[in-house]
Amino acid sequence: MGVIIKESLLQTVIRIAVSFISALAVIFLYPKDTDLYGLISYVLSSAALLMPFIVLGLGQAAMRFFPYSGNDLTSRLNFAKFLILIFIISVLAFFAFFIGFKHLLLTFATNESADLEYYLKYICIGAILFAIIEMLVRYISNYKIVAIPIVFQNLYKLVIPISFLLIYLKTITTEIGIQIILVSLGFSAIVLLFIAIKYLYNPSSFVPKEVEKKAYSTREFLIYYFWAFASTAGSIIAFRVDGIMIPALTDFESNGDYFIAMFITTVITIPISAVLNIAHPIISQAWKENDLSEIRSVYYKGSENLLFIGVAMLLAVLLLLDFLPLVLKDWESLSFIKYIVLIMGFGRLFDMASGVNGVIIQYSKWYKYNTLFIFILVFTNVILNYFLITKSASPIAGAAIATAISLIAFNLLKALLIYLKIGMQPFNRKMMLFVISFLLLILTSLFLNEIILGYGALLANTLLGIIFLTTWMFVFRIATETTDSVRKILERLGVKI
Repeated sequence: MGVIIKESLLQTVIRIAVSFISALAVIFLYPKDTDLYGLISYVLSSAALLMPFIVLGLGQAAMRFFPYSGNDLTSRLNFAKFLILIFIISVLAFFAFFIGFKHLLLTFATNESADLEYYLKYICIGAILFAIIEMLVRYISNYKIVAIPIVFQNLYKLVIPISFLLIYLKTITTEIGIQIILVSLGFSAIVLLFIAIKYLYNPSSFVPKEVEKKAYSTREFLIYYFWAFASTAGSIIAFRVDGIMIPALTDFESNGDYFIAMFITTVITIPISAVLNIAHPIISQAWKENDLSEIRSVYYKGSENLLFIGVAMLLAVLLLLDFLPLVLKDWESLSFIKYIVLIMGFGRLFDMASGVNGVIIQYSKWYKYNTLFIFILVFTNVILNYFLITKSASPIAGAAIATAISLIAFNLLKALLIYLKIGMQPFNRKMMLFVISFLLLILTSLFLNEIILGYGALLANTLLGIIFLTTWMFVFRIATETTDSVRKILERLGVKI
């Protein structure tokens, strides 16, 4: 757990720094032209949606079988060459898949903009670059190095607002701006490749002799690779399908509004992203050694702490969305985004409360269940998104509801499986009471916004939020690890509690 905490904290700091810079753009820049932001988001989101059809299950398999690949240089090189060969074959197969995807999208799309088809070539390039980066980040994590690769994995997010601004000021064309973003992805891929090679040839990364015998066959690898692909691809489709269905079924402006709300919601997920990235190799090793106590520790402690942090961050985000329309003219017409964020936020909170259930299943002998659950989820989410986007008065609210329902259902299935197989479940009575009290706080906040206007409501809701969080931290002692960390910070500032 020590490695997880160290790498997760460092990674969280990095993600927060990147998110802070991106947040400035979301607050001050993107609302000036949501149609342009919607177009850029369409290209990048679609590329990310297609990425798993290139990576397939290779990233998961690279981590699953790395502990068995041998500790000497020759064995590691052979394992790396094997991964590269499969990746190249996957890229070649992707081009055939992309032709079918292009035809399907244009057949069902109702968006009449010519840009929908024109930028498909950049979506293809972006998907390949995303796939290379994803593969390298997964491989490097085997050396318990996560934070530094995350910097380069997210570098393009810092380039997006620069390109947006240059396009908005008519300094460059939209096409050149998107090309600049893709170049930043290429740069990140090159740097990550250098890091992967460095650790591959670093003698200190090997355990001195006592080389393990190969504990898996090529057939076992390929079987796992296939099932992991189905799981990963399904997961991406299930939770990113709205990013391509909204621009295809509505327009780029609606997509821009939705992605502003989506970005704000992702701030809540920063802690769980950090924990999951470093938990992959830890859980993989724990299953190899059948160390259920390590799995239980990661599962239980992570769930309670992540839920509390998620609630705190959601409250802060909602307060920010109450504040922005009061001070920025561009946000007066975007006040509805608060309710989109609230809908998405509930789904994300349940995801955080469920902890690392997906990781636990993925590296267990029951990993095929992940694929089964995801196939059910993909079907449900696509149908819900299509129905709610086309039939709802607010298409983006419909998409948010569909995604939230899908996320909750998916995590319920995974949590139930883990409970039935190894008797672990992340929820306890204290967490349930915490969630109920949080829902009451949200209802109270919405009521106050109706009877008290402007800064008065903002101040009242801020005080309620502070009282709520501090009471649960220091009186009811929820999320003790988080509470102890906050206590130490306060003590360094001269405040003793």
